[in-house]
Amino acid sequence: MKRLTLLLLTILFVKISYCQSKNPHFFKLTDTKFKVGSIYILPDIIYYTDDYNNSKYSCLDSIIPFFNKNPKLIIEIGCHSDSRKVAMTLDTLTLRRSQQIIGYFIVKGVPPAQIRACGYAERVPRYLEKDYSFKKENSYCDITFKKGIFITEDFIKTLKTKNEREAAFSLNRRAEMKIIMIK
Repeated sequence: MKRLTLLLLTILFVKISYCQSKNPHFFKLTDTKFKVGSIYILPDIIYYTDDYNNSKYSCLDSIIPFFNKNPKLIIEIGCHSDSRKVAMTLDTLTLRRSQQIIGYFIVKGVPPAQIRACGYAERVPRYLEKDYSFKKENSYCDITFKKGIFITEDFIKTLKTKNEREAAFSLNRRAEMKIIMIK
């Protein structure tokens, strides 16, 4: 019982420290030194508000060698949503998204013991590690979100147009890899 309590407290601490951090630490797939809690945003998975069955996971194929080169890392695949309600709970939606990604990685040869699924729903707003620009011809509107901000509900409410808010919501709908343990 003590071990379970300690594990739950550790998980809670990691989640709280991520949410409270002014500057979360991000890692690159080419890095050779890692820190527990470091994050990598998975590329090119675009979720719509209530979508969890995205079949465009082939964009993740370039990440498979990372797992092979770093077998001592235990990685959490965490998915996040925006705050708008959908038919299922946001926890269920984001957990299913992360399970779908893990299933894809396992089929591609990543050992199941190396990855964990977590659905964060809307609880962890995105911290922008770089500038993100949207251009009207490809997206919702012309807007650039600057590096160093959190895409919180309060921030989204300050945006002037529905399209700007939609662009911000789309940034919060994401999938991340987080290092949760180094063996």
